[in-house]
Amino acid sequence: MHQLKKNFPASLFIIYTFILLSGLAAHASSPDAEEDYVQLFRYISEHSMEGPLYPFAEFHSDFDMQNHRANLTYFKNNPELIGKIKKDLNDDQIKWKLEEQKQRFLFVPEKRDQYEKLYESYCKELVHHILEQTNLENPYKMIVSLHEEKPEIPSDGVTAFLIHNLAKESVTKYIFSSDKSDKTSVMQLRGTDFVGQVGSFTTNIYPKSDGTFEFVRDTFTIWQNNARNPYTALMVPAEETLHILLREYTERAILKDLQQHSELNNDNIQMIANNWLAVEEAIVGGLVRAIVPSFLEQYTGDVSLSTIRQDIETKKKYEKYCYLGQGIQLVEQMGIEKAIGMYSKDPSVVKTALVEYASGQQKISTREINAN
Repeated sequence: MHQLKKNFPASLFIIYTFILLSGLAAHASSPDAEEDYVQLFRYISEHSMEGPLYPFAEFHSDFDMQNHRANLTYFKNNPELIGKIKKDLNDDQIKWKLEEQKQRFLFVPEKRDQYEKLYESYCKELVHHILEQTNLENPYKMIVSLHEEKPEIPSDGVTAFLIHNLAKESVTKYIFSSDKSDKTSVMQLRGTDFVGQVGSFTTNIYPKSDGTFEFVRDTFTIWQNNARNPYTALMVPAEETLHILLREYTERAILKDLQQHSELNNDNIQMIANNWLAVEEAIVGGLVRAIVPSFLEQYTGDVSLSTIRQDIETKKKYEKYCYLGQGIQLVEQMGIEKAIGMYSKDPSVVKTALVEYASGQQKISTREINAN
């Protein structure tokens, strides 16, 4: 769900799941609608639909290491393709280069009218609840279920596009050559994979020629309404709201870290961003665990500790969630307001606390608690 990927050749994309909301002033639903939220468990548990697929945007050039490695595996598993190229170039020793790689998102719209309306209503209720619990301001412009391809994206605020399923289409062109031939052989591979992300929010970090950095956030998110674990889908509005609300503090910490290095390249910029992503994931995860279960109990009457544990354990398999357990402990000890206050004032204090938890220390020092 949350990952960092390197753009090619000179910018970095930090991708987080994230939710958007519009019309919070009209968030209240009828008692009948609240009771209907129980049906969300049934809808989410139904099979995932993989069509029809519509393009979300035009192709954009972007290096994707995972896709490139998959292509190399494809070549390895299909030696007849390489054999044909060697024959065409009249040489057993051929060279290759990646000429072009481009990607675009494809989406499956939600076709069930009742589910679409119920899901939007639920998202509004939960995000409103998050804002009340945290005393933070609404960062969203609107939330809309997406049915038409290549939607217009407003330049201000953040717009959420709600869909059923999300896929990524990749097109990669390889050029093969040989010292024994003036000819070249071109191979283009096209593939579509369902990405398994329930949402994403992107901050772009652009290194500038004068040694400074520019941080640019997308003004949209794509939010998928199905997941293997119903709790994962139902907590996403809260998780992504908190990501977007805390993002400015994470960016500030990344910038401070970057400024302390005299020499940087894309790899170590990415490493620094990844490190802070793990801290943001931890504080967000702790806040979600403190807020969402009681909300689900109130509005759906159906929340299982086993599904919550399963969601947490699944996330812990990924490096960016390396501090998730510690983040949950931190928020439990400090409370919601103080945890947010500490992170907004100095994320490095939170990072230190998480590292100490990870090393076995069970309580945050008095110095850290008073830092807020």
